[in-house]
Amino acid sequence: MYDLPSQTLLQQSAARPTSGEELETFGKHAACGYCCGKHGTLTEAVVETVKHAGLSPEQVKRVVEFANTNAFLTEFKKESTAAKYVSFEGGPADPAEVLKDLNDGGGGTVFDRGIQDYSHGPGVIKASSVAAQPEEMDKTASVQEAPNEADIILAEVFKAQDAPIPFENPFQDVEDAQYKLASVRDALTANISELEMSLLDTNQELYGLVKQAVMEDIPLGHILSAWFQVLEPPPELVKSAFALIGPRLREEDVMSYDQLGASLEKTASVVELANEDHPLVRTFSGYCETVIKLAELRATRDEVMGGLEKLGKFRQLAEKHIEEYDG
Repeated sequence: MYDLPSQTLLQQSAARPTSGEELETFGKHAACGYCCGKHGTLTEAVVETVKHAGLSPEQVKRVVEFANTNAFLTEFKKESTAAKYVSFEGGPADPAEVLKDLNDGGGGTVFDRGIQDYSHGPGVIKASSVAAQPEEMDKTASVQEAPNEADIILAEVFKAQDAPIPFENPFQDVEDAQYKLASVRDALTANISELEMSLLDTNQELYGLVKQAVMEDIPLGHILSAWFQVLEPPPELVKSAFALIGPRLREEDVMSYDQLGASLEKTASVVELANEDHPLVRTFSGYCETVIKLAELRATRDEVMGGLEKLGKFRQLAEKHIEEYDG
């Protein structure tokens, strides 16, 4: 979507919805005109067929595919069984040349519907339009009924693929991306909320264990030493934990401010606390894991929300350009 030229984007948005059946009919009509000698090249045949049809660039490309396919099948059936080599005067229809002719002012534009039979709906082309060789259309249809040698060769020559016609809604890709990003954002938000609740429980458990250790005359400095010896946590995580624990110890009159400072200064290598299975160490390890995971999820959600914001601005800008063009 981002790489589409502005003119092409406007043409895509302005094109009328067109079924694959109608586009195939255009392609068959162009192939018939070429095979019966009405047009010198397939490219010219496609241009003359769709120049008033009001098709988008992608729809024109599909018509080119159908025209090449049907012309090949028609010529292939004409060839003898001994030599199944098919060549077109001027080569297969070139979508780039077709679009160039449609938009250069000499062969109509993709917006120019004119007064043509194609405005009557899919498959409704007047008999006069195809009276020259109606049997060719029937021959083409019969060849396409079942896969055969021609189909295999055709796939190799044109690399034809039956794909849905894109850009009938020019913002479909943007809408799909917005939906996916919004789903990711919502999932991340749910995970973040769950982790935040888990962190509250961990904070409460960690505070209870530290409070119990302090009441058993274990200095806070010994607890810090055990954490650093076993876990080697980032210092900022230790500070954030004590930013929650310290004030509560003072509020609940477990320790005064002076006692808190003195207890933190008493550091030592405490064998009893310095093992990963001790509740104080295990709980603090869980606290660190939860805080780190939360930070990662929040950063990811910020990126997703940034992507959503950019997509929203892109769509607003594109819609504004289209409105200005239509006006």
